[in-house]
Amino acid sequence: MEYAARKIPMPKHLEAKEPFAVHRFCIDSNHHVNNGKYVLMAEEFLPEQFLVSELRVEYRKAAVLGDIMYPFVENTEEKIAVVLADKEKEPICDHRIFSEEEMIKLGEYQELIVVKKVEFGVYLAQKPEDETRVLLPAKVPQR
Repeated sequence: MEYAARKIPMPKHLEAKEPFAVHRFCIDSNHHVNNGKYVLMAEEFLPEQFLVSELRVEYRKAAVLGDIMYPFVENTEEKIAVVLADKEKEPICDHRIFSEEEMIKLGEYQELIVVKKVEFGVYLAQKPEDETRVLLPAKVPQR
């Protein structure tokens, strides 16, 4: 398994987008923005029909109710970078969202083959050497 660097390097060609306020529904019990809500905020800057194959997020500091988020976006062939920053343009949360056109699309008809059998199910893919796989779990007997 490949491991990415611990820190996400800052993109070089960021385009500023329209700032927005942090709303109450984004706040968790610690009175900060919930980590999952940062991902939903970044999702707003993805193109229609964008297929996410990998997501990396680096949380740098907490945002609270009423803070203004300043989004910056870099769109390349391999990924979209979304940086949510504070008014001083210091990153609060940094996202790298990767797309893969040949990704297995759940919910759509496609021909798949078993590429690996394991104790807990089988892995399915479109070709034997394909790295893009989906796990089909084994049926667990009812008690």
